[in-house]
Amino acid sequence: MADEPLVSVVVPVFNAEKHLGQALDSLLAQTHGNLEVICVDDGSTDGTPQLLADYASRDDRVRVFNQENAGPGAARNRGIERARGDYLYFLDADDWCDPSLLEKAVALLERTGADIAALPHCEFDERYGVPLRASWSILRDKFPAEVVTWRDNPDWVLESFGNFPWNKVLRMNFVRDNHLRYQEIHLTEDLMFCAPALVLAKGIAQLDQALVYHRKGTGENTMAGKDRHPLDFLSAFLALKAWLEERGLYEPLEVAYLNWAAGGCQYNLNTLNTYDAFKLVYDTLARGGARDLGLIDADPALFQSDRNRAFVEDLRHLTADEYLFSLYATTEDIRQRAVYRAAVRLDEIRDLKNRLAKAEKDAKAGARAKKSAEYRVGRAVCRLPRKIQRIARDFRKGRS
Repeated sequence: MADEPLVSVVVPVFNAEKHLGQALDSLLAQTHGNLEVICVDDGSTDGTPQLLADYASRDDRVRVFNQENAGPGAARNRGIERARGDYLYFLDADDWCDPSLLEKAVALLERTGADIAALPHCEFDERYGVPLRASWSILRDKFPAEVVTWRDNPDWVLESFGNFPWNKVLRMNFVRDNHLRYQEIHLTEDLMFCAPALVLAKGIAQLDQALVYHRKGTGENTMAGKDRHPLDFLSAFLALKAWLEERGLYEPLEVAYLNWAAGGCQYNLNTLNTYDAFKLVYDTLARGGARDLGLIDADPALFQSDRNRAFVEDLRHLTADEYLFSLYATTEDIRQRAVYRAAVRLDEIRDLKNRLAKAEKDAKAGARAKKSAEYRVGRAVCRLPRKIQRIARDFRKGRS
């Protein structure tokens, strides 16, 4: 273990007592044993502090730091400052990972010399209890080589690797040399860490196995309270645009940026939980925010999907209520299609069950008929030996 490079795993924690144990257990069970788990408690008010204290007392690889509530960006930054490792990984407190994750990621980075190891992941929805591989988490068809840079496919670099902190293992000297830090906001705080990292990396190596399990549907993570910080995403995308412009990278990465920003705006707008927050965000975008992001004046041909192109057109022409109604109408159409497909599928299942039942009934009837035929043949075959036995018995009686 001493010869293994040290990996620092930073876990931002806020009121996570329900799932934190699984996250920590999955880290402490890593086959790459030379690691430190840096837990930064972001002002938890539940049983999280005691749980962290218990883990730290049992395993000296767990280090716990506390701060007043400032959001996951600030917590991760504090973790980076305290980290001592050669490699850096971030895991959310309600996620977990395969025991081989760090071993395989570090081996890949050591072998290739890349700055980042990109990891596919599975999504685990609490409502259904089944982990499913997120096919969109790493778009391998856009970057088929094992080690790539953004220059291999500039238009797809952000879409292909995303601004998810838990699907990347990074070299620590790469993070420090480039002063990579999270925005200290509550939502989309990871954009200004992950996007610059993807652009600055001299190599992004890709694993094929999905070794991370990202939990959703709990109603307990930061996204569940996004209405309290509805415009954080706008701050994040404006910061990314400014960063690209300052480095002279906006033009070669314009398509990637515009599509990631348009998709990010839609996602953050469409997943708000209250009308007041929805109207605030829509009006902010429609009345200047989208133009500041570069979306309104962009050539429509630069948008890679009809969905992104239509969203920008809606911001140009629709009010918040008109957009909301169109969203409802689209959602209702999708729901009706889903109901129809489900009904068709149910009919197919019923038909299949009926055919299986008939086949089983026919098989049983065939077995009975076969048995009956075998019985008749068996009796006929047995008649001759029985007749011979009677003749022999009568012959013996006559002699006696």
